[in-house]
Amino acid sequence: MSRRTKGEGTIRRRSDGRWEGRFVNCIGETKYIYGQNKAENRRKLQEFTYNNDSRVFNDIRGDIELDIWFEHYIEVKKRMIKARSLSQIMQAYKKHISPVLGGKIMCQITPNDVINFLNILESRDLSKTSVGNILTHARAMFKFAAEEGVIAKSPFLYVKQDRKPKKTRRNLTDEEITHILEVSRALDYPMYLMISTMLYTGIRAGEMCGIKWNDFDAKFTCLRIDESITEVRFHQNEQFKKSSK
Repeated sequence: MSRRTKGEGTIRRRSDGRWEGRFVNCIGETKYIYGQNKAENRRKLQEFTYNNDSRVFNDIRGDIELDIWFEHYIEVKKRMIKARSLSQIMQAYKKHISPVLGGKIMCQITPNDVINFLNILESRDLSKTSVGNILTHARAMFKFAAEEGVIAKSPFLYVKQDRKPKKTRRNLTDEEITHILEVSRALDYPMYLMISTMLYTGIRAGEMCGIKWNDFDAKFTCLRIDESITEVRFHQNEQFKKSSK
């Protein structure tokens, strides 16, 4: 028997030579499909599991609690996304979405409930990135529910989150560049070489730190950028150098 990841079913070859695919859908029903070869059976299994669960979702009405529907939602997502992404969705739901909206009937969740949810998120000690990720998962859930006919429309469609204007960046002036090069050349020549390289090539600081001698061509007229060193890796390298002395 060919082993498959959780939620994708199993494939085996029968005694009559045919290949059999089997899986259990999100409401506990065992389904079988058959094919002439393993590749055909795998393709049919993938199509059938998604289409079958879509039909199941059409039978689910919006007069159930969000927590109950979320179990069905996760079962479908298992076949569509990677384990890491699935874990992020489940963590965001259990920690932040479920405590506020989980006990509510889906078709009764209103834009006011969404506004309350946003206010609660903003009152918590969370970074803007974390809040944005949680809202992304919540919007995707309700959008999916609307597409499957569980609810008429997502309540998130009627609520827009206030977005602060992004900070704009500006280019250095010629005078500023000249001043930086003069100061660095006088105080720290290796730093002057690094700054000059970044200014004239446009490479990032992490890419600059990752340059090796063999990245230059024989005449030192061409530079190849292969990697970028992050702040974490930089500190790890420094600790390794100290421990090896």
